[in-house]
Amino acid sequence: MHELGHAVMDEAYKDNFPAAPNCFPTHFIQAVSSAGCAWTEGFADWYQAAVYADPEYAGDGFTVGLEGPTWGTPDWDNGDAVEGRVAGAMNDIADSAAEPYWDNYGEGAPGHLWDTFLNHRSATFHDFWNQRGTDNFDVSDGPLGSLFQNTIDYGFRNPLADNQSLTRPDPLTPHNYHFTTTTVFWPVVALRPPAGADYDLFLYGDRPQTQLLAASQLGAGTTDFVAVDSNRRPLGDYYPQVRAISGHGPYQIELAQGASQLPAASSATIPMGANDVVAVRDVCGVTAGSTVTLTVTPSDPGQDAELFLMGSDPAQPSTFVQPRSASVAQAAGAGPGQPESLTYTATSAGCFGAVVVNKGGVGTYTLTRS
Repeated sequence: MHELGHAVMDEAYKDNFPAAPNCFPTHFIQAVSSAGCAWTEGFADWYQAAVYADPEYAGDGFTVGLEGPTWGTPDWDNGDAVEGRVAGAMNDIADSAAEPYWDNYGEGAPGHLWDTFLNHRSATFHDFWNQRGTDNFDVSDGPLGSLFQNTIDYGFRNPLADNQSLTRPDPLTPHNYHFTTTTVFWPVVALRPPAGADYDLFLYGDRPQTQLLAASQLGAGTTDFVAVDSNRRPLGDYYPQVRAISGHGPYQIELAQGASQLPAASSATIPMGANDVVAVRDVCGVTAGSTVTLTVTPSDPGQDAELFLMGSDPAQPSTFVQPRSASVAQAAGAGPGQPESLTYTATSAGCFGAVVVNKGGVGTYTLTRS
């Protein structure tokens, strides 16, 4: 059936079969060959799986599953010059089965892939992907996630939903995200690394990630975050990126988009589960020279909070996006189960962002302004 897939491609391309460098005399489903070889062989691998509705390549005395391999799978090379990655990506676009961590898309049938195949002569999988877009089939972050699941990155930006943390494995390549601010409050995106690891957080203002707004790079074991003063900065799109500097293991990333204020002489309860990383409340009505005191108190001795106050200068738009290290005040750090408190005397009026970081534990924090 694999060889029949080659014949089908040759027929559809009217005997103008694409060049396939490094395919002969041998090629391997898990190894880099060339973009042309990976496309012609990967299509045939996928053709066999599609005909039998079985995400497995059956070779001469061996089988290789197309559904499981992803970043870090032993003995697999990465990218669109690997035929098994091409076949796996096509399989994940067509099927309806979600996989951790990025394949949450599925068309339920190979029809759209087949239409693009018949409508064009593709020399590589990258050509095929671009032609899929010209055919008005979906090339957004949904199917891009299916590609990324198979180590093919054509600009995937994993969407972040408000107050919903994501757990992701080692960022063997930088992990890229996207969120849109929708409220005129302080939003915060935070990254909690595994114990002993140093993962850094970068925030860009454009999808190609050429406009770096801020970066939080504070060393091993630190929860990095970047906050945006949407009271002053127009609402819009942001693109976080996670990079591994040292260490290994899964991490949590969370967007907390502000939606409520903490008035003077008031308190708010903030429940957090084990995977929750950050919460934010706006502290408004602050005038120049006035003093604000904030305290966060855990309900459980296993909870470990960090408390920060973020501010910006209305005369300097560059301060409207701030990394953790630029906080105007920070609690000293009393340790698990203990309250954290900070006091700040404002140098200018405005709304400030009170950021609560959950280093660990499960329970409810009480944030008090006095």
